[in-house]
Amino acid sequence: MSQPVRAARAAIIAGVLAALYVIALFLVKRVPDWAIGMFGGPDRPIDRRGGLVVTFKPAPGTERAFDEYIDQRGTVTQRRDGMLMLEFPGLPEDAALETTELMTYGGLVMKEVVTSDYASQIGESDDVKIEVDQWRPDDGGEPHTDLYLRSHSIDAMQAAIAGYQPPAGMELAFEWVEPPPTAEDPRPFLRSYMVSSEVAIDGSMIANATRSYDPNTNRPIVLLDFTRAGGQRFCDLTGRIAGNKLATIVGGRVRSAPIINGRICGGRASITMGGYDPMQQEREANALVAVLATGALPAGGTIETQAWKPPVDVSSQEWKARLLFGLVAGIGLGVIVLLAVRFTRPRVAPRVAKVEGGVPWRRVAVTALAPAVLIVGSYLTLPGVNDVELEHVLRRGLSAGESVFALGVMPIITAFVIVELVALALPRLRWRRHDPRGRIGLGKAVAALAIGLALLQGWFIASYYESMSRYGVSVVMTDNGLRLHLVMMVSLAAGTMLLAVVAGLIREHGLGNGYAVLMTTGFVLDVARPYLLEGFENARHFITAGTLLGLVGAVGIAVATRALLRWRIDSLRLPTSGATPVSDSSGVVQLLVMLSSLGLGEALWTTIERVNAARTSLIVLVVSVGVWSWLFARPRLVANITREAGAEPPTYRTWLRATALTMVVVGGAGLVGIYTSGVDQLAFAMLNPFSVMLATATLLDVVDDLRARRRKLVPVGVVHQAQYTGVLERVLADAGIPAHFHASHIRALFAFFGPWAPIVVLVPEEHAEPARSKVYELVTEEHREVVRAFARDARPIPAPRFAPVWARTS
Repeated sequence: MSQPVRAARAAIIAGVLAALYVIALFLVKRVPDWAIGMFGGPDRPIDRRGGLVVTFKPAPGTERAFDEYIDQRGTVTQRRDGMLMLEFPGLPEDAALETTELMTYGGLVMKEVVTSDYASQIGESDDVKIEVDQWRPDDGGEPHTDLYLRSHSIDAMQAAIAGYQPPAGMELAFEWVEPPPTAEDPRPFLRSYMVSSEVAIDGSMIANATRSYDPNTNRPIVLLDFTRAGGQRFCDLTGRIAGNKLATIVGGRVRSAPIINGRICGGRASITMGGYDPMQQEREANALVAVLATGALPAGGTIETQAWKPPVDVSSQEWKARLLFGLVAGIGLGVIVLLAVRFTRPRVAPRVAKVEGGVPWRRVAVTALAPAVLIVGSYLTLPGVNDVELEHVLRRGLSAGESVFALGVMPIITAFVIVELVALALPRLRWRRHDPRGRIGLGKAVAALAIGLALLQGWFIASYYESMSRYGVSVVMTDNGLRLHLVMMVSLAAGTMLLAVVAGLIREHGLGNGYAVLMTTGFVLDVARPYLLEGFENARHFITAGTLLGLVGAVGIAVATRALLRWRIDSLRLPTSGATPVSDSSGVVQLLVMLSSLGLGEALWTTIERVNAARTSLIVLVVSVGVWSWLFARPRLVANITREAGAEPPTYRTWLRATALTMVVVGGAGLVGIYTSGVDQLAFAMLNPFSVMLATATLLDVVDDLRARRRKLVPVGVVHQAQYTGVLERVLADAGIPAHFHASHIRALFAFFGPWAPIVVLVPEEHAEPARSKVYELVTEEHREVVRAFARDARPIPAPRFAPVWARTS
């Protein structure tokens, strides 16, 4: 029999996990200065973290501009003598010189590169040569040709342009280029650009700048987040100059001039650090981030003094603050959970009883096919792909994206979702969702659509690799052309279909649901990949505070998910909303992204960006829990089957209690994921809420299967509505029939969007006939209701022949 949940115990566990998460969070995130000051440490960032302090003298006549600048920047103060004190907390000492140079020469600006014959007008000399710059946009438009000056001597370049006057509205800019060590002439050289005098983008249009690394080259880059106005201006600018180049000028020197292939919206851009010296690149990145954080100084003025302060040891104050924050968070969440459990009064469903018998080793071996196939398949590179180049660019290994399994099972999952949505939307097909014979037809449609999606995605992947080779990013294709595209498409589709076969084998002859086992295995391999590939010595570099944060957060979400899946409120299963509110891998959104590659217009990209932005909204998260709970678990959905079982159907008050508890747990998991994704990407990779909840449900199903299948079980029914299982559990238990609900935890998480995970009701052979009768009587009443609804609408539909509910349905 089910037991009531102990509210105090649940609150203590939740409080401890919350405290550990917050403590780990502030190992990654900097402890606020006010908290350090509260425990006797310095409360100013520059005193605590050290950094660069600059005294700046404004130019005469710029007082108003500097007053506005000071109002917008918290790290700038004005002394009584009019001098400005600029502070750069945390800036390394070796980046101090770079920072002052960037400030002196105006920070960051972006200007349009203009095609001109200026190089021919200036002419060559002994130390200055004319070179040709050619490029072709990605859309295959007309090639562009531009001439530029090149010299190894700054003095020679200055002498060459001394008598030249650029046209009105234009000016010369220069980039210091460092060739690769393998070049015939490895000496750095200066090259020229003709750029517009008008500043298209400046530092005032940048809201935030952060350091990161290019995923292909591992070179330091600076990610720019524009202000709203700056993002719109950058979007308009890139749309207007598509096919041409845009020069990014930092400290008066061109740092990059990439080709703009089309409109770039979304409010974000990146700047690559030049040269091949990693230490110099790091210094330049640190300096640029520091200057952009402080903002572009108004024109004029001079730097009077500069000094670098060393940081102060505040480790003891930091730990006191972390413990305090952890204590407050633990008490706060513990109280919330205590009140929620007492209000909702959940009960723990009885676990699958462990029976006498041997371990089903054959099923364990079949389930082990998932990691074996994924690991071996990850080393089967797509045909026509350069293995050696990919070793440097994408870093091959476990779950690598360049293998024949690059698409995984997502085309199949996406096809399931689309077919289910179409069947729900079209009245003529709606009956098929509830009829065993009808589901066979839906299964055929899923197979056809999945193959089509896999082929289409394969075309896009082949085009992406080809574009990398064509534009010099990296030569990853050994050949180009339609034939190779077709070979890659077929290979990727075949890989996906092979995974579908493995999933079917696991479902029939293994433990748990095959698709869920494959998705969980892929997630685990992705997380474990650095440690498995690098070996213990090198793997230690990946063990950071972010790793600890991700691990603690993942454990917390897993514990909460396990509790929720084991709990019941009357006959309602939890979570009533499923995991849909925290899913960041929805098949529908992936389909939108894929279709956007067809060039369907800017409106589609805008829609995708808004959908992704909405996923990080607290209001949307909370509202979506209620919406999905209403769609999946409102009382009317299970009223008929409950009455047939001789029990009172759930009331709306019961549904509200179940939804409230779901909101606390699922909403809390979603908030943890949203916040962590903005703090540390390594941590978020480990505690992605959807993936952790999926892995937890899969593990619960596998463990329950392992317990139940120590004796021979036979199927007596297939259920596609997770909320029916609460009633079936009670009916079979009252009849003294031990039952096992295969893959019920996964289906509870996916609810409507999990037609690929049917719940199979299994009982011992000796109880098969009475159990089959009871399940059939209960579940088919819902089928009859569907037919009656069609009859009332007077719609001509195929006459559904209700096969036994235990018949194969997909």
